[in-house]
Amino acid sequence: MTTQDSIHLENKFSVHTNFYVLSLNDSVLAISEDGKYILGGDVVNMVDKVNYLEVAKDQSRKRIVSAISDENFIAYPATTEKTKGVIYIYSDVTCGYCQKMHDEYPQLSDAGYEIRIVPFVRNVGTPNFEQSQVYKNTVAMMSIQDQSAKRKAHDLLMNGENIDHAENNTVGVNAVKHGIETGVRVGLQGTPHIVFDDGRSVSGYVPAISLLDLLKQ
Repeated sequence: MTTQDSIHLENKFSVHTNFYVLSLNDSVLAISEDGKYILGGDVVNMVDKVNYLEVAKDQSRKRIVSAISDENFIAYPATTEKTKGVIYIYSDVTCGYCQKMHDEYPQLSDAGYEIRIVPFVRNVGTPNFEQSQVYKNTVAMMSIQDQSAKRKAHDLLMNGENIDHAENNTVGVNAVKHGIETGVRVGLQGTPHIVFDDGRSVSGYVPAISLLDLLKQ
């Protein structure tokens, strides 16, 4: 250990109280029972090797994604007789890594996992983003009610094609808004953002074979 890396005791304090772990929007905090202390970051039990706040984040993400209704995602069902689980992928139709992951959906479906694509538009917040082609295309895709037809529209967009906007409606607008809002709540910092149905999450592109390994853990 170098001098630069040496450990310095800056302060110490004692806390003799129970803590409640609470989720507040996209944050998780530990608040003491007497209301005097708030802890953030990692709170790790070194004996049991449990990170209490990370476990709470998983629980929060699980609650958020499990409440996403049919009109707010595009479903790619598992091709196996029995579905092992659900993988939620926050995805932008213009994102190169999302398109790369799209090509690997069959590997996940054939392994027994249903994929639910939650729409996210990366240019959200930029001036006039609702006039952008990607926003209009995403709304058009999510305006479709039938899952099979919605998948076809998603496949077209992922292949760089455009789709008709004539049937754009409030269902699609609300679905895109919902995807953006829940994406922020699950901690999305970029697309693709993957959330397993147990609440664990992975940010960025991960090859299907590596995802399957993670799902076994």
